[in-house]
Amino acid sequence: MVKQFSATSLAEHDGRDGGKDVYIAVCGIIYNVNDKKELFQPGGPFDFCTGRDATRALALINAAQENLNGDVGDLGEDEKKCTEEWESFFRYIPMCCGILGDIDQRMAGIALMLWA
Repeated sequence: MVKQFSATSLAEHDGRDGGKDVYIAVCGIIYNVNDKKELFQPGGPFDFCTGRDATRALALINAAQENLNGDVGDLGEDEKKCTEEWESFFRYIPMCCGILGDIDQRMAGIALMLWA
């Protein structure tokens, strides 16, 4: 069974308490980014997206609060390509640790097996 995270439980992994692993969600898959602390630790260039679904913000290359979500339905082709490139980047981080929300369990399981 794939571990599911709510937005609230994901937010607990934003790197600010120092004791928990740091997570980020991209395209509904949650990654442990502890090995990339230079990028994701507080004060790092991508700390705005830790403990959150950063799909839209990364696709738009825009860290505005309203973009910190997984809504990609209205993105253009260039932004969708950017999303795919970020997703490819995160596939090389070996710590897929769950899914965000109620993504279909079967599809999430397949995704996690492919990236393991």
